[in-house]
Amino acid sequence: MVRSTFFLIACLSVRAFGQDISFQTVQKLPGTVNSEFEESMPLLSPDGATLYFTRFMHPSNIGGKYSGTDVWVSTVDAARRGWQKSDNRKVSFNNRGSQAVVGISAKGDVLYLLNTSSTKKINGIYFSKLLSSGWTTPELVPVEGIDSQGFFSPYVSPDFDVIIFSMKGADSRGQEDLYVSTKNANGQWAKPKNMGPTINTSGFEISPFLSADKKRLYFSSDGHAGKGDADVFYSDRMYDNWETWSAPRNLGEPINTKGFDAYFSLYGDSVAFFASNREGKFSDIYRASVNKQKSVASVQQTAAENAYQTVPKADSVKSKEVYLTSAEIQALLGLKLDTRIKFTPGSFQVEDNSRELLFFIANKVASRKDVALRLIGYSDRTGSEGYGLELARMRAASIRDFFISNGLEYHTIVSQGSADRNASQTGLVEILFYKR
Repeated sequence: MVRSTFFLIACLSVRAFGQDISFQTVQKLPGTVNSEFEESMPLLSPDGATLYFTRFMHPSNIGGKYSGTDVWVSTVDAARRGWQKSDNRKVSFNNRGSQAVVGISAKGDVLYLLNTSSTKKINGIYFSKLLSSGWTTPELVPVEGIDSQGFFSPYVSPDFDVIIFSMKGADSRGQEDLYVSTKNANGQWAKPKNMGPTINTSGFEISPFLSADKKRLYFSSDGHAGKGDADVFYSDRMYDNWETWSAPRNLGEPINTKGFDAYFSLYGDSVAFFASNREGKFSDIYRASVNKQKSVASVQQTAAENAYQTVPKADSVKSKEVYLTSAEIQALLGLKLDTRIKFTPGSFQVEDNSRELLFFIANKVASRKDVALRLIGYSDRTGSEGYGLELARMRAASIRDFFISNGLEYHTIVSQGSADRNASQTGLVEILFYKR
């Protein structure tokens, strides 16, 4: 997302979508887990007793110091209330390539794996099952359409229904973008789809992780406004689909620093693990306890009873514009929605129910070359007519700037103000859709 300095952007980012989240002081895990080399990608088993992570440049890796990453394992020492010395031979699948645990089944008996080498084409993920004899040889789960041109890292949900990929695909907006693949009823995985301009930027987006209910996405990026080389952000899934997300929110201190902070994972809304190089050249693994979460007003996601689309008067727009019908708008957005944006009277503050609607529409329309928008701001019923008209124009222009900053082409959006103080329109910006 290109970040805009226009005032509306700040108004859109004031509050979180679901619950606010904060953390107590972070703790670096002990030397039984961390070393002088690079530790990263921590994932905790469902019972909280086993920590899987990667280690790079370690001389005890199966391929040696200059091979890829190995999976290392540490288990809880119940008697000493700490982590036992980690070991890369507790799993049998480490080799001279790069291995990483990128998901764990709900029962903890299946590990989903990244299994790569410099010469092997990436055409899916792998899994290994825990048997009485140990972990099985990894088996491929094919996923068509993986188009990684460099760094590649997935996250697999515990129910094995969703995979979020970090990769640089043909349609990436910059460096690595996040892509989503879901499984159909026949067990086949869909081609990964770019998660859109709300999440992805001209920088990199990496280390995806989903909350247990799959409604919140955590990831790291250097393309959203942050504190350092990479910050951890979170975003909430909207309208129960995988293409539309709330504005990413920075987790802030003490998780994020001026260094590289990534590979965040959260368990039971109580404890989180992540990797950070805040103390040196290489990253280490940290733990953070979650403070009691504060509920904040959620954005209402119910669709309007009837989509609202008004075609402007003939003398106010070019007559050649052919406006989409309510049915066509519903087909475009996938829902029947009221596409009028509401503001707090006399201000630029977008109301809660409208803020996420803007991100939803931006994600749906950004890739469409056959649709353009006309934004009509309507005057408030307070103040002078001249002031009301100017405020209406500026509101419409601010939403135009927002859409442009979220991937829409500038020449596909027209904004205007209207002095009409009709009670049903007052203080709104109406979004009209027409055919290009």
